Amino acid sequence: MVIPLAAGVALLAAFTRYALRRANPLVNVRLLARRPVASASAVLFFSGVALYGAMLLLTRTTQQLGGSFGTAVLAVILEDAVTAHPGGLPAAFGVAFWWSVAFSLLAVLLSLWLPGAQRDRDPQEPAQASPVPAAAGSGKIDV
Repeated sequence: MVIPLAAGVALLAAFTRYALRRANPLVNVRLLARRPVASASAVLFFSGVALYGAMLLLTRTTQQLGGSFGTAVLAVILEDAVTAHPGGLPAAFGVAFWWSVAFSLLAVLLSLWLPGAQRDRDPQEPAQASPVPAAAGSGKIDV
């Protein structure tokens, strides 16, 4: 964790040194000497950290919850297979393996089918009318 941070700081220092030595640099780091530019840059940096940090934590938590749910389901399948099969633990793991293959296949099929499910409608065909009356959401009442 410290090595990538140190490498990033070193590369940033090298870029700053390179940009300060050029007459027309690609990014003029001298602009950061102005207080409004520096404060705006800092605000944008911390906004990005907050936004992308929250996204990282949210996806990580979701993956952990989904993984623990899948592990719990397969543990129940394994437990049931151990009690049902006289072959013992190897046969039970075989059953749990094929269940996990079936779940994975189902997930792949759903991920391929669901995004294209809305495109089955003919573009020339008019959209179906909404069951909600027009007065309910538009704020207008026809009398």
